[in-house]
Amino acid sequence: METEKDNWKIQARESEAESLERAASRAVEEWGEDGQESARLYRERANYLRRGGPHSDSAYEHNYD
Repeated sequence: METEKDNWKIQARESEAESLERAASRAVEEWGEDGQESARLYRERANYLRRGGPHSDSAYEHNYD
């Protein structure tokens, strides 16, 4: 059963993943071919988050649980 804290973690990961996807699109729009590698890295991180990897606030979470 998912708790409120679990839901918060899921929402935080998805929010960060969506932000990374937008950053990937901007990198390609603004830098063209030069932005491809950055976009790839952003998308890789987004996919990692969607598979359950820790989000950027995980250090905060560990310190204040």
